[in-house]
Amino acid sequence: MFSRSKPISRAVSAALFIGLSFAAGCGLLSRTAPVPGADNPEVVASFDGELFTLEDFEANYAPHSGSDADPAADSLASYRDFLERYVDFRLKVAAAREAGMDTRADILEEIQSYRLRLARPFLMEKEIIDPIIRTLHERRQEMIDVSHILLSIQENAPAEDTLAAYLRMQALRDSVLQGVDFGELAFRHSQDPSAQGPPDARGARGRLGFFTGGDLVEPFESFTYDTPVGGLSPVFRTRFGYHMLMVHERRPAEPGIRIAHIMIRHAGPPGDSTNALVRAEALKIQLDEGADFAELAVEHSEDMMSAGRGGDIGSINYSTPVPETFKEAAYSLAEPGDITGPVETSFGIHIIQLTERGELPSFEEAYEDLKTLAGQLPRTGLAEEALAQDIIQTRQGHIDTTLVLNAFAGLPPDSILILPNGGLDESALADTFFVLGDSTWTLGHLAETAGSLGNRSGSDTESTVRELVSSFVTEATLDAEAARLEERDAEFGRIMQEFRDGLVLFALMEDSVWTAADQDSAALRAHYAIQPEAYQWPDRIRAISLQSASDSLLQDAAARFDAGASIADIHALYAADTLYTLHADTTLIADSSGSVYDRILDLSEGERTEILALRSRRIILVHDGIESARPKTFEEARTEIVSEHQNVLEERLLARLRERYNAHTFPDRLVRAFREESPPMEHSDTPTAP
Repeated sequence: MFSRSKPISRAVSAALFIGLSFAAGCGLLSRTAPVPGADNPEVVASFDGELFTLEDFEANYAPHSGSDADPAADSLASYRDFLERYVDFRLKVAAAREAGMDTRADILEEIQSYRLRLARPFLMEKEIIDPIIRTLHERRQEMIDVSHILLSIQENAPAEDTLAAYLRMQALRDSVLQGVDFGELAFRHSQDPSAQGPPDARGARGRLGFFTGGDLVEPFESFTYDTPVGGLSPVFRTRFGYHMLMVHERRPAEPGIRIAHIMIRHAGPPGDSTNALVRAEALKIQLDEGADFAELAVEHSEDMMSAGRGGDIGSINYSTPVPETFKEAAYSLAEPGDITGPVETSFGIHIIQLTERGELPSFEEAYEDLKTLAGQLPRTGLAEEALAQDIIQTRQGHIDTTLVLNAFAGLPPDSILILPNGGLDESALADTFFVLGDSTWTLGHLAETAGSLGNRSGSDTESTVRELVSSFVTEATLDAEAARLEERDAEFGRIMQEFRDGLVLFALMEDSVWTAADQDSAALRAHYAIQPEAYQWPDRIRAISLQSASDSLLQDAAARFDAGASIADIHALYAADTLYTLHADTTLIADSSGSVYDRILDLSEGERTEILALRSRRIILVHDGIESARPKTFEEARTEIVSEHQNVLEERLLARLRERYNAHTFPDRLVRAFREESPPMEHSDTPTAP
């Protein structure tokens, strides 16, 4: 896991070091200085005057072990290996800081870049996305059957229109409380068009049917889950207008099901189902006698979309917009293969077969899907606005909305969105309108974002400006909070500290080990001279590849090879012809590489492969014999020699650091790690070299 070769990217390498990529190595313990912690059974290591306790070990081991398994199940050898590597890591970081590497301009710039990339997503996920995901998963354990009445009102409607709509809805609510039928009121007054739909359609007479978490807009969904069965919600507003709702039933959530059906359309006017019913009943008798459902669907179903698939209409759940009678019948089926019907809907007569029943996912299984859903729901944007307002209130921020409205007064909404600086006079751009802590934002900052408002502008200047201010303030506040996230969030502070440690450790290793080893030619040659026979090429197959973008050209080349032509002759033939391109290369192959070249390992000398795909080209491989084993030259072995010399330099570095920082470990004490009751210790007071 811990590579000794020089990584390509400092940022990537730093991340690896964070994952406990403090490279393994052994050091010599100082026997002249006192041994801090030797008389304290809770201390498992000491270095640079710091005592590293068993509690510290447990806190660091689990996050960096690379496993989700119970750390108590790991072996004592794993604990010891981690302890030694952790101490080496801390020593390298201490040495890097002592050398001033943590103040280098390039490292500070990379830390700031990483912070900017990570902080805002971290803040959003922790404060907004995760709570929404948990609420969604909790609500998705239950389905709720709900009716509603809607009185539409635009979000930026005049106050008098808004009040009139609210009072009208309140009057309708009073009528329900006095015993008037909710469905009748919905049919007569609701401005949701579905309320006047066919009796079995979703939304008819206000009856929306069963819903679960994520299916409804907020705050409609919250009012649904907060209202008891048989209860009536208060009047509330969404972006669509004013609502009230009634809850009819709550059930444990049902998983999705996959179904197939055979549908016979009504032969006469709606409601005249006699002929269709007779035909459906005849098909049901055949199914009861063992006929194949899919075959009958292909032959008899009048649903052209599904008939050709044996009646398969895919997966549905309780929130799928299908007729309630159809849905209830489908969900009444217990086992795949079960059949029910005939069932009548406005579309015709159905016979339904259950083909698959799913399972409700656990929180962990559902997490990524719920995260995607949360990112698409309007409630996420509302939660961002609410979080921004909480931050502004907590930090006593100030927004001068009057200043902004006066500055934009008289400008048409469209001009605000398309003109440079939002149409503002240049003299106003430096005026401060928003203050949060030590940060200030001017009208110039606000005007720069006007074009991003898009179609969210209002019908008049004031509503457009208020929307612009709200959007800007939300984004600016969340960015400002992300910038100070290390101060307010211990977990984020730990992540950033680990990244800093990884960067300075990388810089130390680059200067003291990787570059030093690569550039010390005399030491590398001396290393090679000690045991040159250790560097050997094994027997390798000479694989000749013929490559071209044309199948026909390779087919012709293969035919010539099979007829006895040599590779040299074939290549010369096509090299002389500018109409064709044929590349020939030789590769020496010792063992499997997981590539198309592995096909050569199954051939004997003189044999070839068929035409194979290699990225966008085509290739033939020819076994051209064995290249016998031989010693490697210094140049051929250089990569291995550099890696080995890096190991030597790293071991020397760690020995010096353990001496300099008076580092000691007490690995025998790790027998108590992750144990509620500590067993007796043996030799716990004796510091041990790794």
